Amino acid sequence: MIAALQKWFAPYRDRRMLTLLALGFSSGLPAPLVFSNLSIWLRDEGVSRTDIGLFALAATPYAINFLWAPLVDRLQLPFLTARFGRRRGWALMTQSLLMLAIAFLSFTNPSESLWLMAAAVLFVTFVSATQDIVIDAYRIEILDLSQYGSGSAAGIWGWHLGGTLIGGAGGLYMAQAFGWNSAYLLLSLGVLIGMLAVLMSRNPKSHHRKKRSLRNSVHWHCWSAGPFCQSFRVAL
Repeated sequence: MIAALQKWFAPYRDRRMLTLLALGFSSGLPAPLVFSNLSIWLRDEGVSRTDIGLFALAATPYAINFLWAPLVDRLQLPFLTARFGRRRGWALMTQSLLMLAIAFLSFTNPSESLWLMAAAVLFVTFVSATQDIVIDAYRIEILDLSQYGSGSAAGIWGWHLGGTLIGGAGGLYMAQAFGWNSAYLLLSLGVLIGMLAVLMSRNPKSHHRKKRSLRNSVHWHCWSAGPFCQSFRVAL
């Protein structure tokens, strides 16, 4: 029995799994802040159910982030790419923006300017969806093929730690104790866990694959997306 458990836990002893756990935490943290907890906040402020329902449109970036995935895949960032590599550089930029976006959301008030809060929520979801692109690419490149399953599991565990436990339940407790604005501001600091993981991790090994230019990468994504990207194919 003990031997079986040791064999089952063996893949998770890899340091890279801890990195993916932390990145999953950073990925899951924004989810309750723009969905479940946000709905409760809006309801507390007397926002109508119709307006609360419209906030669900803020989830759109998660559904269409494949449209700008080619840019994230190929675009090099000044200083960050040279210093940290393409994946880690993009991860640090999106995480910095995500922390800023959540902090910005914490300073909004739905009873005073609902449109400003909606813009802040859209900012959070856009940056969060972009971060997911980077994390997925980083996980694929940092692991061997045989580790993909355990790597995905580590990321999912991290997602629930950040999204369900800290951002969700923890966010509600903090809102009860300090108010919604202070709770969101405190939770924005949780993104630092993902940033520290990136800073302490290594760049993925170079994959021997045929490199595509940004133009060809965009064309490939547009072909796979079909009619959603038809206008981009024509433009290019």
